[in-house]
Amino acid sequence: MVTLGQKIGLLKGLLHGEVAPSGPFMVTADVTSRCNLQCLGCRSHSSYAPFPAENAPDISLPFMEKLCDDLRRRQSSYLILTGDGEPMLHPRIFDIVTMGKRAGCHVILFTNGTLLTQANAVSLRECGLDVLRVSLWASSIPECQENYPGTPPGLFTTVTEGLRRVAASKNGRPPRLILHQPLNRHNMRGLLDFMELAAGTGCDGVSFSPMRTWGGAPLKEFIIGDEDLPRLRDELRKARRWLDERGLSHNIEEVLKRFEVGENVWAAVPCYIAWLHLRVRLDGTVQACLTCDRNLGNLRHQTLGDIWNGEPMRRLRRELRRNSKTALADNCDCGYCCYLAANQRVHKYYRWLAPIANLGDCR
Repeated sequence: MVTLGQKIGLLKGLLHGEVAPSGPFMVTADVTSRCNLQCLGCRSHSSYAPFPAENAPDISLPFMEKLCDDLRRRQSSYLILTGDGEPMLHPRIFDIVTMGKRAGCHVILFTNGTLLTQANAVSLRECGLDVLRVSLWASSIPECQENYPGTPPGLFTTVTEGLRRVAASKNGRPPRLILHQPLNRHNMRGLLDFMELAAGTGCDGVSFSPMRTWGGAPLKEFIIGDEDLPRLRDELRKARRWLDERGLSHNIEEVLKRFEVGENVWAAVPCYIAWLHLRVRLDGTVQACLTCDRNLGNLRHQTLGDIWNGEPMRRLRRELRRNSKTALADNCDCGYCCYLAANQRVHKYYRWLAPIANLGDCR
């Protein structure tokens, strides 16, 4: 978790404008570009994918050791293991989680849930993983066939049985098991079924996100449009009550806000990602986040600290201070931003200090 000292360091960095003494608090690391599914809305493996996965080797253990050493020195709080592929296809994924834990990080692993065998379920507990987030686009076999084109019909059963194995192997210990669903027109009517599935398989909570087109026009028919939003809001509010009554965690407030803001993110809140987060790609390239293609450095020949306060990052911070929209428009796809809640939390306090730093329009 982020400490008080780190929060103070964040404010110092925001007031300085260019140099951040603390952080990054969150680092997302790609571990493989390989995947065994073609999820409908995947930006890299869907048949509609506008950004085909890079043909790169899996991340190596020596590289991860270097990254985790840097995370320890920077006192980073969260290591998120995900990427353009399925992380559990990496043959040493449990060793990677262990490295992150030794670096003092809260480690979160994203997976499509197809590889949750009994042995893997036990290993996920033994390696010290904090959160396992399983993405499932469907609440039933028919929905599964709509959202996973060309996938054998046994996929839904494979994932749900895997969830039960993880829940049973935990025995009250980590990892927290979260069932995640990207929402679209095909599955938004099955929210109750999804929540009952999460409860019935022993999950600790659920989370949702808006499905995005990633620039893929053929996907627009699946995207939740303005005409669908009133019904979706009602369903999500009912879902919140249902989940609260059963003590299951959720992100209903966050996802409601993401749908409310939609594409118009910059009008809602400034972007503080350059003071909070870094994404590390398989080739060592470092970027601010998943949707930003501006290269800030490369960990193959630089340290995380060098990149965190290097000139490319300082330039990005200067531009973000002046105008988030101008800074990000040419390099980022920020609609339905997944860091909206983090930016809002920072802005809630920083907006009172912004005039001190002469930031102009602090919204």
